[in-house]
Amino acid sequence: MSLLVKICGVTDLKALKVSVDCGVDYLGFVFFSKSPRNISASLYSTLASEIPKKVAKVGLFVNPNDQLIDEVLSISQLDYIQLHGAETPHRVSSIRKNFLLPIIKSFAISNPQDFKHIEPYCDFVDKFLFDSKPPKDSSRPGGNSVTFNWKLMTQYTFKKPWLLAGGLNSENLSDAVKQSGCKQVDVSSGVEKSLGIKDPRLIKTFITLAKTLP
Repeated sequence: MSLLVKICGVTDLKALKVSVDCGVDYLGFVFFSKSPRNISASLYSTLASEIPKKVAKVGLFVNPNDQLIDEVLSISQLDYIQLHGAETPHRVSSIRKNFLLPIIKSFAISNPQDFKHIEPYCDFVDKFLFDSKPPKDSSRPGGNSVTFNWKLMTQYTFKKPWLLAGGLNSENLSDAVKQSGCKQVDVSSGVEKSLGIKDPRLIKTFITLAKTLP
């Protein structure tokens, strides 16, 4: 079974189309003003109209209020809401109930103790995403080209499916899969030619490799 692949931070039609043509499983769109990959709800609507139903549309939010999520959903539908901030279990539950969409909740991992924070979320989350901790001076929780010790994923004991993120690219993907045991991967900066600008060639290389790994 090939890896499931999420290309996150898509901002233009060319990157979207090459991702779809290469067999991407999820496309992620960022609604966070501090991100270089941030897009408006209206641009998302334009891009979403080009996505086939077989590809899941994921909206990435960081500590959002309901108004922001509603603004996006009032223009075009999402298949998942990804929460990448410091949202509490109560807040995650509230978002899930209010918008009736499955939730992907991200966690930054740097040591085995970080997994202790996950359990309170299990009843309200459909998938987890495990990322590296951002640099101290970063204003963004993800998309920072930073990896973490993938072997730490052997400490994950919960039954919820999960995606591996954090500095992945075509050069380290094979090692990441072997060391972590992941079945789903998320990539953003690893398929960019410059900050926030996706490179169709790198997207094609990454997805093609992901789909052929044993």
